[in-house]
Amino acid sequence: MIPFFDRPDTKWARPDGCLHFYALPSPDAPIVDAFERMAEPLVSMPQLGIQPPEHLHMTLQRLTAFEDDLTEEKWVRLRKDLGGIFGLWPTFSVRLGPPSIEERAIEAVGGPSVGWSTVVAGLRDALVGHGMGTLLTDPPYGPHITLAYCRDAVEDQRVAEALGGVARPTELVVDRVALVSVTQDPASASFAHRVVQDWPLGRTGG
Repeated sequence: MIPFFDRPDTKWARPDGCLHFYALPSPDAPIVDAFERMAEPLVSMPQLGIQPPEHLHMTLQRLTAFEDDLTEEKWVRLRKDLGGIFGLWPTFSVRLGPPSIEERAIEAVGGPSVGWSTVVAGLRDALVGHGMGTLLTDPPYGPHITLAYCRDAVEDQRVAEALGGVARPTELVVDRVALVSVTQDPASASFAHRVVQDWPLGRTGG
């Protein structure tokens, strides 16, 4: 594995206040405990930055906008309109495979999902419709939650041996979408977020 924060898309204009849309587990969701258990054998590896359980997240969209921009009229209109937009879409679940070693992080990855595709595409359409198309970064490659980010280069085999006995499938129930302000910390190889506003998805099922 090689360092996550060497990626070009981590070179934000500043390290804090970057606006994202996340799907978040509730604090008492089984997935939070599951990720804590799976992180335990990795804690002794300083080359890895464990994502704090209170900041577990599934990114739906990152923007090149920052929290200071929220006073702009287009943001005021968007935040008002998103409740009605999200209310049209059903809640859904993402089934995630056991966390696996990727080039720069350890990620639990989900398969194709109509719910996921609907929310990501619809959110992007809403942002474009509100004149924010230039703020969009590339969408996530698919649904995933990161267990740990690589801080310093480490042999995959060492990580695989530590992870092998504990990696398990999990599931995230997505019933809300959150606009969050994100801070990155390359020194600890982790991200923290603060919820600015969240909106429930409207219907059950899907």
